[in-house]
Amino acid sequence: MTMPGYGNHVPFAIGPSGAEFTGLTSWGNVTGSGRPENDATVGADASNLKAGIGVNMVFNGDYTDGLAGTVVGWRSGGNQHTLGRNLAGYTVQGEGTAYILQPGSPGTAVFDANVWNGQEGQHFAVTPGKKYEISAWLNCHRCNGAVVVLFLDAAGTQLAPLVGNSVSHASTISSIADMRQSWAIVTAPATAVKAYVIIRGYGINSKDPYVFFSRIYFGEAGAGQTEPSPWSPGRGISQITPSNVTTYIANAAIGNAQIDRASVNKLKVVTADIEDASITTLKVNGQAITVPVHAYNPGDIGFYSPGTLSWVTVQSAWVDPLGQNVFCLGTADWPNSNVDDQDTHMRIVAPNGAQLAYTTKGNRFSLVGTSNQTGAYVLQVARTRYSGTHYVRGASLFLLATKR
Repeated sequence: MTMPGYGNHVPFAIGPSGAEFTGLTSWGNVTGSGRPENDATVGADASNLKAGIGVNMVFNGDYTDGLAGTVVGWRSGGNQHTLGRNLAGYTVQGEGTAYILQPGSPGTAVFDANVWNGQEGQHFAVTPGKKYEISAWLNCHRCNGAVVVLFLDAAGTQLAPLVGNSVSHASTISSIADMRQSWAIVTAPATAVKAYVIIRGYGINSKDPYVFFSRIYFGEAGAGQTEPSPWSPGRGISQITPSNVTTYIANAAIGNAQIDRASVNKLKVVTADIEDASITTLKVNGQAITVPVHAYNPGDIGFYSPGTLSWVTVQSAWVDPLGQNVFCLGTADWPNSNVDDQDTHMRIVAPNGAQLAYTTKGNRFSLVGTSNQTGAYVLQVARTRYSGTHYVRGASLFLLATKR
């Protein structure tokens, strides 16, 4: 038989040196150096490849999306450490580079950055007994560093942390070649259901230790894996958080939004319909704002008088007029039938103790005063002829301030 292109020759294959084929059987029947784990490719799968699967579960592992998903973690001692990104002279160009710094001289303290599944407190789901690969590229100044995975059980109990190889390399950073890899193949404990990744710095009795890190990796490992997986980015960020909002939103036009709670640094509003607002400090550029404050009790307020001029506060209200005038109106009735026109007294007092208005005689009082003080204004009453318990009704203190 002659095959096209081969003339009178029949094509055949020669196996690797030392290989002995016993027919079209499974790879278990192949001896010598022809197996997939000996760098052959036919019949290779996750059970026998040295290389990893390469599916990364870490969001934003190269920090191109800011620091989303990574937060300051635990420390064993020393000053509070901080988390930052893209320090000048220490950044992988085209990506992002995070770092943790523990200022001062922390001795041999341990300091962490926690890498979560997209947002703080959200763990990576794991399967008990399965192998996982952890990896990170580090550059450590005045300390050592390593990647760590912390598994937890269903109750949230922390299991023993599993640690990659230590890195001590230090240099400026412009490419990934300036970093060194810390990695490990680990097995999830029998009770583990979730995990998160840690970048850990180890103090070596030097001042101001830094750990720079990027290309964080956490994913399932192959049964026969002995080498780290090629780097691959994980999924994109699925939730906008305070740590990544400036990365994703520069300018926003929103037609209709319902917001449970918002912290706004600078806000421009053309038209607003606000049902209920509590504002600590209000400043309106070039405009006057009237701020009314009203304290009122429609019922009777009892107080004891020793029969001499002894003032008792029956109403108070607080205002900050920013140095402008406050209009004060105080009113109250004396319900007692035996009120003597020489016996009843009422006044309004400013926050600095100054008496703004005073009257006596009668059983229905109205007072008006002004001040520019910030603080609590009070309405006070007294009786001077009869000792014992007395009453005033409908005590009201109204303050109207104009702020500019």
